[in-house]
Amino acid sequence: MYEVIQQSDEGTDLRQRCEQMVDPLAAVLAEAAEAEAEWPEGVAGALAAGLDFIAAEEGSAHAIAAELPRAGEAELAHCRVAIARLATALAAGRERYPKSQGLPAATERLLLGGLLATVLERVLAGEAARLPGLAPELAAALLAPYVGPARAHRAAGRAGKRQRQRRLVRGNEVDQRPLPSGRHGIPAGRVVEDQRRRILAALTELLAESSYAEGSIAEIVARARVSGYTYSKHFENRGACLLAAYDDVESRLWQRAADAAAAEAGWAPQVAAVLDAVLAFFAAEPAAICLFDREPQMAEPQIATRRRELTLRLASLLRLGRASVPSAADLPEATEATLIDNVSTILFAYVLHGESARLPVLAPELTELLLTPYLGVSEAKRAATSSGEGESPLD
Repeated sequence: MYEVIQQSDEGTDLRQRCEQMVDPLAAVLAEAAEAEAEWPEGVAGALAAGLDFIAAEEGSAHAIAAELPRAGEAELAHCRVAIARLATALAAGRERYPKSQGLPAATERLLLGGLLATVLERVLAGEAARLPGLAPELAAALLAPYVGPARAHRAAGRAGKRQRQRRLVRGNEVDQRPLPSGRHGIPAGRVVEDQRRRILAALTELLAESSYAEGSIAEIVARARVSGYTYSKHFENRGACLLAAYDDVESRLWQRAADAAAAEAGWAPQVAAVLDAVLAFFAAEPAAICLFDREPQMAEPQIATRRRELTLRLASLLRLGRASVPSAADLPEATEATLIDNVSTILFAYVLHGESARLPVLAPELTELLLTPYLGVSEAKRAATSSGEGESPLD
C-alpha cells in the first residue's frame, strides 16, 4: 500500500513540475518567435530562447528528466500537448516553402524527438548550462529540411546573435528560487553551489536596500531561504560573505568584459564592446554596483585593494590607445584612471536614481568620452556612433 501511495505522490509531483515548467517555456518560445519577421528566424529564435530558459531552470529540468522514465501517460499528458503544438509550428514551414511539402509525415515528430533527446541527455549529464551554445547547430538541423542548409545556417546565425544581445542584458539576473525540495537527483555539489549563490545574492540585495552596517546574518539567511547552519558552512562571518559577494560580481563582470573585447578586432571597437558589456551587466543587476561603493571597501579592506586592481586592468585596455594613436603618447599619466572614475560616477548616479534600465542607451556618449583624449572630438564621435556596425578608425 505504501508503495502505491508513494508512486501516486511521485506522479503528482511530476505533473506539477511539468505544468510549472512547460507553460512558462511555451510563453518564452512564442514571444521569441513573434519577435522575428521571417519563419526560419522565428524557429531559430524560439529554440535559442528555449535553451536559455532550460539552462536557467536547471534544477527543475533535471528533476523532470530524471523522473520521465518512470512516468505514465497521465503524467506526460501536459508535455505531449506542448510537443504537439511545437510540431504544428514546425510544420508551418511546409506551407511557406513549397519544396518541403513532400517531406515525410513523420518529419516534425522525428526532428523534435531528436532535439528532445539531445536536451534530456545534456540535462541529465549536468550540462544544462551548455545548451545555449548548441542553439545554432540544433536550429540549423531543424530548419534544413524546409529551407535548405545554407538558409538554415543564416537564420540560426541571425537569431543566435540577437539572443546573445538579449542575454547581455538579462544574463546577469540572479534567480533566488531554491532548487526543488525532496528527491530530485541533483548532485550534492550543485545544491551547495545553489545555496552559496542565493546567500551572496541576498547579501547584495540587502546592501543595496539599506547598508552593510544595518544588515545581519539573520536577514541574509531569511532572504536566501537557507538555515543559519547552512550559512555557517559557507562563511565564517559577514565579512567573509561580503568579500565573496564582491569577488563573485567582479569575476563575472570581468569575464563579460574580457569576452566582449576578445570578440572585436582593433582598439576602439574593443573599448566600445567592453563598455557595452559593463553597462548591460549593471542594467541587469543594478544591486551589484553597491559592492563597489565606499562602505564595502571600508568594511573589508581587501575589497578596496581588489577594486583598485580592477581599475588598473580596465585602464590597461585604455592605455593601448597611446600605442595605437601616436599623438596620444604624451597624455597625462592619470588619464585612464580619471576616465574610468568618470564613467563609474555616472553609473552610480543612474543606478542610485533608479534609472539602471537606461544604462545601455548611454553607450555611444560614454564611448565618445573614453575615446576623445586619444582620437580627438570628431574621430571619437565617429568611432562611438559606428561601434557595432563593422567599421572603426582603428580596426
